[in-house]
Amino acid sequence: MLMLLILLFKITRAQDHPPKGSNIANLKLQKFAGSWISINQKDTIWLKLKVENIKFPGSLELTGDVIIGYIKYLKGKQQIFDNMSKSNLLHSNGASSILAGLNQKGDTITGTLRDQLKNKSLALTLALSKSEKLLSFFFNLH
Repeated sequence: MLMLLILLFKITRAQDHPPKGSNIANLKLQKFAGSWISINQKDTIWLKLKVENIKFPGSLELTGDVIIGYIKYLKGKQQIFDNMSKSNLLHSNGASSILAGLNQKGDTITGTLRDQLKNKSLALTLALSKSEKLLSFFFNLH
């Protein structure tokens, strides 16, 4: 009985939230920041990623570092989407398309890609190569 009580205590303690008003800094996100380009046959995608300290929704009044991003997408010569001109705005203005970095495992972070034209969000994974010179990005189209 005592062993069960000790295990139960350890499990519940591992799920504690940061204290109200905390700032969750993540210096490891900086390696994702920058301009990235992918050219695949006729598709060209530019990503501009930056680290920003934002206020998280909820009652704990937490702030923390995340990756926010902006996209320009060309299919051939036709521009499908471009919000790069808004990359100087803060996340709170709602102009960014990418929000990631809350869940990080090594050189991989997950987040969401918001399609502002269709008003829906897609799961997103960003993964850096070991040399940190290549960025892979994957969208989960549900």
